[in-house]
Amino acid sequence: LEHLPGSREMLPFLNDYRLFKACSQPDNPAGFGPLVLSALSGSHACFQKYGMHRDYSGLTPIIIIYRADLVEEVLRSNKILTKGGELGEYNLLHSWLGTGLLTSTGDKWRSRRRL
Repeated sequence: LEHLPGSREMLPFLNDYRLFKACSQPDNPAGFGPLVLSALSGSHACFQKYGMHRDYSGLTPIIIIYRADLVEEVLRSNKILTKGGELGEYNLLHSWLGTGLLTSTGDKWRSRRRL
């Protein structure tokens, strides 16, 4: 993931902490605005230049793909794609959604990905 454009923090969860801290300041609600604007501005610059952006939710990396040609490259990939993080977020959806396009992996996902 290091070769992808996006944030390069040594401790990526500090961004979440800064946003949480800014949100929890009742005496300074305006402090949240500049942080969000800065984050959105950085993401927008990456989207325009590279078509994708790497970020973190806590310690979990997130790749956001913006351009259709890059999405197509991912969908055409023959590499095994697994979903879910350390917390098993997708496993929580199985009982509700079953194993469809959103929650399936590997060959099952590959056979259903054709839209």
